[in-house]
Amino acid sequence: MHSIQIKNSCHTVRNFVSFKQSKTQNNKIENKTNNNKTAALTGLSCLGATAAAIIAIRSKNKNAAKALFRPYEEQLYNFKAYLEKAQEANIKTAKDYLANCVEKNILGTGQNSKVYKFNNPIMDNWVIKVNSGRTNLNENCFNELKQIPDEFEGFNMGQPIASFGNEIYILKKINAKPHSIPNWAHHRRSNIDIKPQEADSFLNDIKKIAAFPQEAFDEYAKKLKLLDDKGYKADNFNPNNYLIDYNRKELFIIDFYKYDVDAHINTKYDLFCPLVDYANYTRFYNALQENKKPEFIKTTNILYQKCTKAAENIGLNTSEETFRDYMNRIETRLNLGRFYSGSFDEMKKICSNFINS
Repeated sequence: MHSIQIKNSCHTVRNFVSFKQSKTQNNKIENKTNNNKTAALTGLSCLGATAAAIIAIRSKNKNAAKALFRPYEEQLYNFKAYLEKAQEANIKTAKDYLANCVEKNILGTGQNSKVYKFNNPIMDNWVIKVNSGRTNLNENCFNELKQIPDEFEGFNMGQPIASFGNEIYILKKINAKPHSIPNWAHHRRSNIDIKPQEADSFLNDIKKIAAFPQEAFDEYAKKLKLLDDKGYKADNFNPNNYLIDYNRKELFIIDFYKYDVDAHINTKYDLFCPLVDYANYTRFYNALQENKKPEFIKTTNILYQKCTKAAENIGLNTSEETFRDYMNRIETRLNLGRFYSGSFDEMKKICSNFINS
């Protein structure tokens, strides 16, 4: 049973007991103003958090302050807090980490990764993400824990705060429900039929979301704008990458990547399309009873209008052409035919009274 090396920007230590942040680092965490527009590459859906209190946001620039979204207690989720809680939970060796990465602890599975919860509830503010490339988990995978600079310091986007190599990450948790059908990637790509009860459940969910105040959609758009300002693209294809906190009326985006061409910038459709699961929209519509279809379209219209207004309020791109360019590029790269753009056109046909270019 071997100990784990822990690296941060200052020094390397063994185990969690010896770790101390420098006074300079602590001052940076305490004094840093939160008027930066930042983003981070994150993992899969099914991440969650228990953010409770509100921290004060100070900004000399009033316009910059408006660009920020709902904060939370950073000190409960940062790397320092993680090390302290891991020590309290007696997670000190590679074997301790490996014990968490078991089938019963899987919170979600996507095309590129799996996410595991920790066995000990003390660790409930974090999860372990394992990339799909790491197929043979063993103790050797957990040799050195390295701190990752937090591009979202002060906010929770499900971002990584530490890693073991390039395939295992410690992520902040978001306490919210992945949108649409569980295990969406497998379900949609396997073309599994949508059952009437699944369509009813989805309709109920989007009705609740549509009832969120406009301010909730504006906050949602601010998160996407933060991604856009840093050159990150939201993965809008899989709605499981969008998490919903129905109690706090808050929407989260937890899977995004660096875009490589300007066509991959985010638009209002990256807000709207995942909320109605556009790749499954026609399939949901067809699975509903006839008397429920008008309500489905009406709810879709409410979401479309609120997302459009939020995009305009925050300054997001609203071009359908830009969104189509993105879909076409991804379909060409992955040889998907018209998997997404065709679904979008089918949805647009059903909703032709209000979705227009």
